[in-house]
Amino acid sequence: MTETAQSTVNQRVFDVYYALKNRTRVRNKTEFAKGVGFLNTHWSEFESGKRKFSASHLLSLVNQFREVSLAFLETGEGEMFSQAPFDVQALGFLSDMPSVELPFISFKARASFIGLGGAAVDPSQFETVRLSLLTPEEAERYTGAVVFEVDGDSMEPLMHSGQRVIAWPVPESKWEQLHNVACVVSYDDTVTVKAIRENDLFTKNLLTLYALDARAGYLPVARQSIRSIWRADEFFDRPKIRL
Repeated sequence: MTETAQSTVNQRVFDVYYALKNRTRVRNKTEFAKGVGFLNTHWSEFESGKRKFSASHLLSLVNQFREVSLAFLETGEGEMFSQAPFDVQALGFLSDMPSVELPFISFKARASFIGLGGAAVDPSQFETVRLSLLTPEEAERYTGAVVFEVDGDSMEPLMHSGQRVIAWPVPESKWEQLHNVACVVSYDDTVTVKAIRENDLFTKNLLTLYALDARAGYLPVARQSIRSIWRADEFFDRPKIRL
């Protein structure tokens, strides 16, 4: 897809936003950004073309607002709104793209995830989400990765409730090496997405989990309580996570 074509895709996404707002299907930019899968703070960067909407963004949009035509978003052809549900196979650019299916740990599925302890996640036990890739070679990178749904606002402004992050399992032998990263930590009967700043596992057998919202504070967790740690390196719409 050329630069001009991609810029046009960006414009059509925003045209859809304003049309949905006129139909009272969406209230504001924040709600729309959450549904499509990008940070509201990046809105101006998408409008300027500095950031590009990916195939995953378009899929999220039409999955969230099923009256929107995927063909219109990608090609500009046909009507913006369709009575029929979107059909991914109708568009070659999506159906032909390489992709991977990743286990999706929604808030409702966390109890099942906790029950795994530190065991590997069996994709057949959870709902999966499709991540579109640019090349087939990218698939290897996502081996063992899991998509988690963020719950609550303790990681604002970096992460919003309902946002999805991609995380990779961290072997216990490497827990002490985690510094200044965002992680999904399963401990006792809890799963949470928090920041790891300093790491006291080696000296005190404690790992302190920090919220980015100062009002939520921090929590030290004993090593023996930790079931598993997953390093959250990417948002589902692919930007890197940086503390």
